Amino acid sequence: MPASPHFKRAQRSAQGGFALVIALSLMAFVLLLLLSITTLVQVETQGSQIQLQQMEAEQAALLGLQIAIGELQKTAGPDQRVTATADLLSSDTSKAPVQGRNRWAGVWDTSNYSPKTPDNKTFKRWLVSSNEDNGLVSDSDALEGNLSNPYTIFKGVNATGAPEAANDVIVDKISFSSAGSLGESAYAYWVEDEGVKADLAWNEGTFTDGERKQAARLSSSPGVDYEVFASDDSSPFKNKVAHPIELDGSDNSWLVNMSKATSPAGMPLVTGSKTDATDWLKAFRHDITFGSRAVLCDVKNGGLRRDLSLAFEMDGDADITKWN
Repeated sequence: MPASPHFKRAQRSAQGGFALVIALSLMAFVLLLLLSITTLVQVETQGSQIQLQQMEAEQAALLGLQIAIGELQKTAGPDQRVTATADLLSSDTSKAPVQGRNRWAGVWDTSNYSPKTPDNKTFKRWLVSSNEDNGLVSDSDALEGNLSNPYTIFKGVNATGAPEAANDVIVDKISFSSAGSLGESAYAYWVEDEGVKADLAWNEGTFTDGERKQAARLSSSPGVDYEVFASDDSSPFKNKVAHPIELDGSDNSWLVNMSKATSPAGMPLVTGSKTDATDWLKAFRHDITFGSRAVLCDVKNGGLRRDLSLAFEMDGDADITKWN
């Protein structure tokens, strides 16, 4: 029996409705795919921009580091140079450094220095970033004058973590044009003088017999008295120090681990302190260092210093005529 016309129309309507559902599903899938691709492109673009900005910032920091090393080598590299911090000038109350500049490290030329005229010394520069217009080539720059673009490169705190403006370090931030996405970049640097800090490293040695140990102590510079830094409750040396400070004392057993530390940040570890010493370490940033080294050079005549311990073993006076 042939199918009725009504049945054929119903069949075609069902097939058309199914095709419409498939088409709408495909359109929804394509739309979802486009949205996903658009979102992925936006995320990748933002990630690339952030990475580019980070790279530009790293390059600006590297530029500041290279300039700082160059100025350090140029001004403080020769033997006949000495360094000191700006708070040295505060002995004269009428010439106290401006707040934020008392920790600047300065360089003086000692080639023409004479004890008869101690104030006659040639200042080279302050080892901080500076605008070329002010240059910081005069020692009075730490006492007066305004910075072109002041920037707090170190924010000081006290032992409890509260802000301590006296420990701040403020320098000039130097801006320069950048070809990248930032348009303008900047750098700032501050060279610290490690020679004016107490060295916390323990260097007694491991001699077993008393005579060699005593000889080692007499032939080396005295170490730091850790108890000086033990007054604050947050100090890693609190209630740890017993005199005499030596490895033989059982009360100072923590000294055994001092040689394992590589920076002041390791002090709480070697002393077994359970308190967070982060604020304490930051508060004493200008006073402590770890494992600092120096060259025993003759800052008047250049070259290495003479070993006077051999004076009584030499014949004649050839070695001392230079000092007459």
